[in-house]
Amino acid sequence: DTEGLTCTDDDPCTDTSCVAGVCEPTPKVCDDGNPCTIDSCNEVKGCVTADAAEAQPCDDDDSCTKDTQCQGGS
Repeated sequence: DTEGLTCTDDDPCTDTSCVAGVCEPTPKVCDDGNPCTIDSCNEVKGCVTADAAEAQPCDDDDSCTKDTQCQGGS
């Protein structure tokens, strides 16, 4: 039985598993959880990350800072 096993559709932007004997794709989640990066999927490279715009507001989860901004992807 192959149900639930991983398989491949040769698309780096999908995760696949066997469902009823067929390789079923689901879109790959490329979010790295960093608000200072822009995440996407490239059909050749798979998940890719680029720095967001400089000075974009972000939250560093530190209650002792305010008005934090992105610089160099962090």
